[in-house]
Amino acid sequence: MPKLESEANNGLHDLKLTDTQIAIMQKWAASTFNNDWHSAWGQSPPPDATITPDGLDKAALENCVGGALFPGIEAGAFLRDATKFLSVALVNAVPSFRIDHSKVSAGQVTQSMAVPWQSDFLACATYWWPVPRPNQVKVAGQGTKDWTRSVANTEEFVAGKWNKMGFVTRQGGDLVETDRCDTADTWVSLVTPTLIFYDVPQGPMGTTRKAARAIVFEISSTTPVILSFTTPADPSLSRYTASPYTQPSTGGAVATARLWIIYAPPNDHHSVTDSVTVTCTQTSQSWTIPITANSVPRKTAAGALVLDKSGSMSEDRGDGLSTKSQSVRDAANTFMDVMLPGDALSLTAFDDNASVLAGLTTLGDPTALTQLASMLKAMPAGAKAMP
Repeated sequence: MPKLESEANNGLHDLKLTDTQIAIMQKWAASTFNNDWHSAWGQSPPPDATITPDGLDKAALENCVGGALFPGIEAGAFLRDATKFLSVALVNAVPSFRIDHSKVSAGQVTQSMAVPWQSDFLACATYWWPVPRPNQVKVAGQGTKDWTRSVANTEEFVAGKWNKMGFVTRQGGDLVETDRCDTADTWVSLVTPTLIFYDVPQGPMGTTRKAARAIVFEISSTTPVILSFTTPADPSLSRYTASPYTQPSTGGAVATARLWIIYAPPNDHHSVTDSVTVTCTQTSQSWTIPITANSVPRKTAAGALVLDKSGSMSEDRGDGLSTKSQSVRDAANTFMDVMLPGDALSLTAFDDNASVLAGLTTLGDPTALTQLASMLKAMPAGAKAMP
């Protein structure tokens, strides 16, 4: 752990891990933990399937900076006072974290925070919060630079520079600055660390249905940026976007580049794991994007035709060429023609009563279609009038 200042702000750089944090780190170093990480997750695991109270706590707290709490980023030294919290209870096997409202007044949690926060954030460089407030950052292809290199003074930072600073993100195998909005430095940031084609259905009548997914980058550069990327090894995956791809100068703005990959499964039970490597010569960066894909059978459809056979259906349909009843038969036959093998259809006719001509019938061979067509043809335009 780097030396950091504590709430004492005594220049001794004596902020320490808690006993619990040290125990967790020791177990990690000794590999005595349950390695339940899945590579398909990319950079973060999927969200919880359901919303729970402890899950809401975790979502709010997992990205907090915490110490040092002088004055702190999320809250002040108040958090060190255990007397201000309710006794710990387990909720779904997770310790609770609840403030005792009988001992805490409104505003007390954040009363020691800096106002405006941007001023203190800029000042707290060395020995404070190295993750959200770095001193130097690596700029891909350009070496190390000061994070606040474009800031002249505190007033300028507070007035509008604070929200234009870059983020340190993992790009390929390196941690570099991306998403900076106030300098001419070129940066390229991968937005989609993984590519997933999930449950791609087979096309109608056994044909191949293609699906497209894009590897997405955000780019800022005053000169053209070239991205080259490999062809997937598996024949079911192919490049749609030609390589190399050239992103014209963005003029300092942020542009989105999409490198499209096509998945064409050869059958309805196919699966593949592959990858694509993207390189950028301008920034000397390289990314390997894992690809997972699978196919499933086509989802079939079921329909029910409810047809009028009352006496009025024997009337002319309005063009002098046929009856209303014949138009219904023609429309029903057309409907059957466009249904696909594996789909299903039922026929019901009604006048003053309803009768099922055919229950749900799967359309998989000509015989089924012929039977339904015969039933339609035999359906009379009844003499009964609707009551």
